[in-house]
Amino acid sequence: SLSSGVYPFWVFDWSRILGVEPALCAAALFVSGVLCSAAGIGGGGIYVSLLMVLGGLTTRDAVPLSKGIVFFGSLASLALNMRRAAAGKAKKKPAVIHYGICRIVVPASLVGTLFGVLINHTAGDRSILVLLALILGFMAYTSVRATWKQYAAETSDSTQQNSASAASGTAAISAGSPWRRRDVWGGVGILLSVIACGSVRFHMSSWSFMMAHPVIASYARSMTIALPILLCSLATVYNGYFCIGEACILREDVAKYTLMAAFTGCFAGLVGIGGGLIFSPFFLAMGVDPAVAVATSSTCVIFTSASTTFQYLLTGRIIMSLTVLYGVTNLLASYCGTSLVHFLQDRFSGRRSFISGIVAVAVLISYGLVCAKLFHV
Repeated sequence: SLSSGVYPFWVFDWSRILGVEPALCAAALFVSGVLCSAAGIGGGGIYVSLLMVLGGLTTRDAVPLSKGIVFFGSLASLALNMRRAAAGKAKKKPAVIHYGICRIVVPASLVGTLFGVLINHTAGDRSILVLLALILGFMAYTSVRATWKQYAAETSDSTQQNSASAASGTAAISAGSPWRRRDVWGGVGILLSVIACGSVRFHMSSWSFMMAHPVIASYARSMTIALPILLCSLATVYNGYFCIGEACILREDVAKYTLMAAFTGCFAGLVGIGGGLIFSPFFLAMGVDPAVAVATSSTCVIFTSASTTFQYLLTGRIIMSLTVLYGVTNLLASYCGTSLVHFLQDRFSGRRSFISGIVAVAVLISYGLVCAKLFHV
């Protein structure tokens, strides 16, 4: 039933979207969505806080719902970034998405989401908030530090040096290999396997056949974990080997990207972040151009958000009526935010700190909201 915290995806309780509370929450989500999409972060950290503070939801309901909201927003960001990439290719402009990084990050982050959603089913509200606050605190420090370094470099160097540096950075990013059709099919295949295995594992304990055959049930449950790990590991190793030598991908960097992605995927499923909250600052720290870091982060987020959204959806954890209202709101906000970052990239191409600053502000707001909620739990 709906009152027990189980929400079948075919049930739409439209009474939940009526009243002042949902309208106020939707307005706040729109403003936050513009900022988050411009920063290249999913925004889950902010959305979870807003859904609890303004939407009146529990942590258990807010985390899955935030995943659906992030998924809607990531669709708009991906469409705009792909359109810009196609237009840039026709005009021989540098690539806006670093597909080499995506090939390494996506498989590792997907297997992380499997464990994150699995742990979330039994985790307490306060433990989730504490973990989220710790992650956001660290990422706030790293993003502010990166922004300050870029701003100091821009103001201390001469205009000529800045232009040369910006051109050099852009040229380095454009050295990344273009996307291939098999990248899409491979990513979608791994995504579907993770969603299927996560959902089957959750429902398996209620199947009468499995209850009557505990040995088979134990073997099947192990396979739902082993199969995604195997597929994602093979994809990460294969892609990492062929991407070594591209811009911002040294041999030792492959392990860093992989570990970060697995960690991010796990926490994306566990505490409700979209993934970009860690992706964007990490890419900046690895020396990726801010505009490219934002677009690459948004591309990776669509996979982590899709994985967690559909796992929660198929296990009855997402309130569909609120997902439609808040999701469409974030879809429009993401369109505006991604358009904003493209404008900044064209208008202020030599000022990398502008976009990095947006990332830092978004992370700081997320951290403040989570800390405020934590002290009231």
